[in-house]
Amino acid sequence: SCRTSDTGCDGLQGKKIQFHSFICIGLIAQVLLQSQGIGGATSAITKQRNPQSPPPTPPQTSLGRGEDPRHCTAPTSGANIVASDSPFPGSMRFSHQITGVLCMLASTASFVLNDSLIKLASPGVPTFQLVFIRACVACVIGAILITLMGNWRALPGVFEPRTLLRGLAETGATFCFTIALFQMPIADVFAIGQTIPLFLILGAALFFGDRLRLVQVLLIVLGFTGALIVAQPDFSNISVGILFAFASVLCISSRDLIGRSVPSNIPVIVVTVATSALVTLVAGTLHFTFETAAPIPPLQLLYVVAAGIFIALGQVGVVLAYRYASTAAIAPLFYSFAVWSVASGYFIFGETPGLLALLGIALIVVTGLALVRVSAT
Repeated sequence: SCRTSDTGCDGLQGKKIQFHSFICIGLIAQVLLQSQGIGGATSAITKQRNPQSPPPTPPQTSLGRGEDPRHCTAPTSGANIVASDSPFPGSMRFSHQITGVLCMLASTASFVLNDSLIKLASPGVPTFQLVFIRACVACVIGAILITLMGNWRALPGVFEPRTLLRGLAETGATFCFTIALFQMPIADVFAIGQTIPLFLILGAALFFGDRLRLVQVLLIVLGFTGALIVAQPDFSNISVGILFAFASVLCISSRDLIGRSVPSNIPVIVVTVATSALVTLVAGTLHFTFETAAPIPPLQLLYVVAAGIFIALGQVGVVLAYRYASTAAIAPLFYSFAVWSVASGYFIFGETPGLLALLGIALIVVTGLALVRVSAT
């Protein structure tokens, strides 16, 4: 089409420039937010130990590197940094709730960018091949971050049972979600995904004894309504895909509930690498068993590599979010997927949201802000 129409070619180039600018801005924002989150965790724990005097020398930890504060980024307890019974003053708890919220928003944006990039890279390339390459890139990113942060001695944490269980849950979610997309319209899959906060809140109350207030339940229902308004699903043709979509929801909910119990002396990036390694292993096995490898054009390969970067950053954001804030504050932010999806459709694929979608987004934003405030108090 570019050969036959200069105007069409200019429009295509404009979209590419707009898309690449969007990706660059997203990368910078992700790195800044995640770096701020990791640095803030160390600062919070130092203040928790002794808010009035200089922090004491960290004790020797199970990692064998207690003298280096980079290797003591979280308390050795498996609890969240800011739990409901946290010793932090109210203002500090609110500050950490905000940090957790920012990490989760950055994470959901990162996951949506990953999905958008995979969609751009998918024509002519087998699915498991794409997932395998993306997971390999995520492993490489994780290894680089581990090297830069000096966390090599923490790598045995990869084999901690809860770390492995979290990785298996993420692997199941990845493949169930992918199969569901083959069977159902994407709007229907995302609509079913909006039940994740409900499962998370109920799971946290059931397994962790979290207290749930009526106002939180009402706000979650309002957020769910807003997400459905944005997705506008059509379930006229029910297929086996709906089973995989709900299986994906259960896997994601399990991943985050298990991730909450992962010992927090295991660095976040080690948890991320464990997850990426398991996805790589399963995707590679499925690809080499059931698919024939296809050549990938350079631009599509670049999209896959960028997707690997974003999914690695997204995993880091999820773990950080649950270490900073309560489940009640974090879970409803899954509704932000609907907001980021609309933004992705507009900036990347040129899809203009309708009035109903904008109304749904406004409802999600308002209920999200209200939930953060309610959860912090």
